[in-house]
Amino acid sequence: QSFAPTQAKQVLRAAHVVPARARCRLRRMRLHVAARTLHRTMSSNAFEHLKVDRRGALLDVTLNRPKKLNALNLEMVRELQSAFDAAEASQGCVALALRGEGERAFCAGGDIVAVRAAGLEDKPTTPFFREEYALNARTGALRESRVVQCSFWDGFTFGGGVGLSVHGKYRIATEKTQLAMPEVAIGLFPDVGASLALASTPGRAGEYAALTGARLDAADVVALGLATHCVASSSIDEIRDALAALDGDQPPAAFADAVDATLRRFHVAPAGAPAVRAHADAIDACFSEPDVRSILTALDADASPFCADAAAA
Repeated sequence: QSFAPTQAKQVLRAAHVVPARARCRLRRMRLHVAARTLHRTMSSNAFEHLKVDRRGALLDVTLNRPKKLNALNLEMVRELQSAFDAAEASQGCVALALRGEGERAFCAGGDIVAVRAAGLEDKPTTPFFREEYALNARTGALRESRVVQCSFWDGFTFGGGVGLSVHGKYRIATEKTQLAMPEVAIGLFPDVGASLALASTPGRAGEYAALTGARLDAADVVALGLATHCVASSSIDEIRDALAALDGDQPPAAFADAVDATLRRFHVAPAGAPAVRAHADAIDACFSEPDVRSILTALDADASPFCADAAAA
């Protein structure tokens, strides 16, 4: 269905009388435009920082700034919003596969170099953070939609890359996963909703990861419940093909279960033991202190190399 401008005006006027109905219709209009926009952009490769491809039940979205380790800038954030618009506008259910271009990174966070350059040129930096945080919130809201987000943590997943994915339905680790909130090294708190995700982890592992910026591998993120699945990096293309072949016309809950079952078919056990489990006693004892000074005192009092490294972070 398409909408003429006069119809749009009627909808806006109706919002004063039946706001709920008008809002629903306006949303349909926006999603209808988004679907047409995606069709045009996919056929013309109009996205500058993304690769977007629709195959069957799969919407394949690749962050495409490999020389910057797929770091987020404002333009990429806006392009991702457009891709998410299109996913929600699609007919039936959609598996949205989110991954990074290249061999090294899913997403190494926000492009701090670009943010700093904007600040030095007296350009506003607020829009980047405002729109990035809105995008993070949207990934969480997608859990209740027909869109099943599947983020492949195939490499560095830092800062903004965590926020872009950790609130989504499925988070897939590989043997290359390195997840961290390194912003703490420059005095920034764990933003992008990472404090919520880390707070949900067992014991005091979240406080440890938040305050030290420690890198968590596949074994760690699986043990902490941050990742929902673990697969071999070499199987990702085959997984995408399997997701594309799913029946998108089934009910959303059944479709989400089918995506989960597909990912589980490719499950592999993470290599090695999780470091956060091996050092759980020390982490819980030291990072349960009420403030940073007390945490540092507790770390200094422990003679282990692990605690010395944590204190120096």
